[in-house]
Amino acid sequence: MRKASPVTSEWITMRTVWLSKPVLLVPVVNGCWTALRHAAVQALPAALAATTVGAVLAGACAAIGMTTSRAVTAAAEAATATANLTVQLTVTATCSVNAATLNFGSTGLLSSPISQSTTLSVTCTNSTPYSVGLDNGANFSTTRRMRQGATSNYIGYGLFTDAGLTNAWTTASSSTACTTTNSCALGTGNGSAQSITVFGQVPALGTAPVPGSYTDTVTITVTY
Repeated sequence: MRKASPVTSEWITMRTVWLSKPVLLVPVVNGCWTALRHAAVQALPAALAATTVGAVLAGACAAIGMTTSRAVTAAAEAATATANLTVQLTVTATCSVNAATLNFGSTGLLSSPISQSTTLSVTCTNSTPYSVGLDNGANFSTTRRMRQGATSNYIGYGLFTDAGLTNAWTTASSSTACTTTNSCALGTGNGSAQSITVFGQVPALGTAPVPGSYTDTVTITVTY
């Protein structure tokens, strides 16, 4: 009986060559091997050399009419599905405010006015218009007043938008009620802290005040 040639028949039965003889695949053209490694074959004889395997697989590619480039292309082709991913971010208008203490220092008889100033720091999102109002404080009666602890001793003071102390700071906190910078602070945010100066004055008193510490708390309202 004529002995079968490994090139013409045994390569047809090499299903597990890529598992049992991976070292023999070194010289094999990648495209051919990709196309053939799923073929229904069993195994090459152990005696086949790497060059023989290469020749076998090259011959197999030629037998099915597939060049290396066509084998690579065929292996790369696959069904696909697509969809759209929506990416979204919502930026909302926001503002924050901080203030340093308005400290009138120390005095004795308060026979002459005391003037001081402090700074508000307003941070709003870019292009956000805002207005700043100051309420009358916790001890208001005709005017803003500082109080000595829980006593009935008070010292009046005023808050102004200008260094000349001619424009009293309004309690309005909306942009419709606060329409000019003479009565409040109007601004447009830029994403960074913006400084606003508050000017204050304690008027002279005809009667010397009772010694002690006087304080008041004023609420700052930023409307945007």
